[in-house]
Amino acid sequence: MPIPFSGPYDVTLDKQGFAWTSGMTSDRVYRLNPTTGEVIDYLLPSPTNVRRVEVDDSTQPVSFWTGSNHGGVLVRVEPLE
Repeated sequence: MPIPFSGPYDVTLDKQGFAWTSGMTSDRVYRLNPTTGEVIDYLLPSPTNVRRVEVDDSTQPVSFWTGSNHGGVLVRVEPLE
């Protein structure tokens, strides 16, 4: 992971084969391209303490959803590229 001690939990794959996870202590979402090894991280808008993640393959581009354990809200990440 690009940030030490990010504490990632579950990983889920999207329809393009990218692996998505989120860090418990870093408040970031990570997308791994397993072919190139490139990891892109997205800073979440507030502290989240993420445990579980969900990828929505029905959207274009793919969306990433997670719950905020500390905020009682759902967080959606949609890559712009």
